[in-house]
Amino acid sequence: MGTNESVTLNYIKKNSSASNNGQDIIFIQVESFAPLVVTYGAASPQVKEAIDLIRNALEQAVYVIRSLYKDRVIIFDAQVSSQNHIRRRRDVVIGAPQNDSTSYNLAAEYGEDFPVIFNIVLILSIILIVAIIAVSVSMAFMDPGRDSIIYRMTNPRMKKDQ
Repeated sequence: MGTNESVTLNYIKKNSSASNNGQDIIFIQVESFAPLVVTYGAASPQVKEAIDLIRNALEQAVYVIRSLYKDRVIIFDAQVSSQNHIRRRRDVVIGAPQNDSTSYNLAAEYGEDFPVIFNIVLILSIILIVAIIAVSVSMAFMDPGRDSIIYRMTNPRMKKDQ
């Protein structure tokens, strides 16, 4: 086992919550050695040695984790055994027709309460516009000589100020 693996296992031992019956999730990711397979071939002794090294390191990690957590662990191993699986999936994804809604120029979907909210906003906007127009017209045609409440309140003040 190399130095990186022992550092990782020491870190797990030091920072685990096994002592207080806590739960930990530990992810150990092993990078692919596909470049090794491409360089030397799948049946080469270099690839077989790399597989053995990875297997031994993972077995050591499982042993340490099981002993640390008193065998109350769930270990899940996921691996892709062949480069063909990855390529087939990529080819399928690349060759699949794209059925996204942007190519159809579809309108956005609205909620079921959209017409109600739209009508409320429309009617309130029309009422507000009519009220503003009525106030504007009445102020535009207001006669300053007429004895209205506006002029009754402001005339005495103007006389006092002079």
